[in-house]
Amino acid sequence: MNKNSLGLILLMLLSIVSGYAQSKGQVLFAGDKKIKSGSSGYSFYFSKGDKLNIQCETKNGKELSKATIKSNSGSTIFEKKKFASMNEVVNITKDGIYTVEFKAKAMGSRDSKFSISRNPGSTDKNIAFTKNNHYQVEEVTFSIDSMIGYKEPEKSVVDFTVFDKYYYQEVPMFSTSKQILGQMGVHSSQAACYKLGIEPGKVPANAKLKAFSYSFSSVLGGAKHWKIADYSTKALSVVASAVLTPAAGFAITGTMTAIGPRPGNEPSQYFMSYRASDEAIVKKIYSFDKTQREARNVGASMANGISNALGGGDVARKVKVPSESELSFNEKGKVTRMTIIQATQPKANYFIMANPENTQAKNTKLNTTAIYYAPGYKKIQAEKRIYNLETVTVEKKAKKYTNSYTYDILDY
Repeated sequence: MNKNSLGLILLMLLSIVSGYAQSKGQVLFAGDKKIKSGSSGYSFYFSKGDKLNIQCETKNGKELSKATIKSNSGSTIFEKKKFASMNEVVNITKDGIYTVEFKAKAMGSRDSKFSISRNPGSTDKNIAFTKNNHYQVEEVTFSIDSMIGYKEPEKSVVDFTVFDKYYYQEVPMFSTSKQILGQMGVHSSQAACYKLGIEPGKVPANAKLKAFSYSFSSVLGGAKHWKIADYSTKALSVVASAVLTPAAGFAITGTMTAIGPRPGNEPSQYFMSYRASDEAIVKKIYSFDKTQREARNVGASMANGISNALGGGDVARKVKVPSESELSFNEKGKVTRMTIIQATQPKANYFIMANPENTQAKNTKLNTTAIYYAPGYKKIQAEKRIYNLETVTVEKKAKKYTNSYTYDILDY
């Protein structure tokens, strides 16, 4: 070989070494991958002092959940969360096998382009490894119980408690008769308020509420009308009991309302209120006081209008007129007779009744009843039989597989 040929070879080697030194390191992996919610991992052997360059960019800038680098012992030496692109350098401080993992968000996948490259530290060898699985097979013998039949049954007589039927009980809670006077006159009997709740002392032991009912009736005032009111209340009680007969298997699913006819001026006003204090406001609304206040305000408006026309300003003061806007209620109406049956107590459990007539008194009746039920049980005897298996011991043989593995480090 002449000197010119030797010089050319040396020059080529220097060019290769120089080009390698200027590169960004050894590319261990580069390509396009679909990253799913399950981790995609790539394992390599790295030496102490190595620097890893991890680059990644997703299609359309869609984020990945995270990227991690873990040692073979499971410890995390690098982690980056929620990113669409990355260019990170990670220092390796200990020889060993490391796994680079990428993970997409749950229920999704991302098209990504990424690369893993290594700048050698103390050595440029041992950049990857192979995993070798080893299987050891041995034959083992074990015993099993094989059934060949049944033994004579073991008999005994035992007591059982079983459900029999439900028992129902109607519990009267509240009953009142009230005469409500008309709006005219100096008195405070234009309204009355009653609580529809359940009295705890009347609840049967270990019973549950089946239904809660309340019935209301109203007739014109005067002694001769009390019998009519009594008849109306009894008639409504018959309606309620017919609907709630336990033997008929009636299932309460909501409310039942019975509203009677309106032949004359019998209807009374009612409110289902959240506050007992609303009674005082209702009395003011259904009283001559409200009419007087409205009339006074009309006069005050006329007087102020004349005074303002003359340039004198307001000379009369208006007063507040009570209205339903001051009440806290969720239901109202005018009825002669009404029965409500529901599976729970009313939410607004104050019943306020009022007389909308000016001079005619109203005779009213209000009754509340709760129906409770409790399960009944009875005891019976039955023969209990236990059948034990008759078995024999049988030996069986099978192959047992034991798996182990080793790593071979590949030198480059």
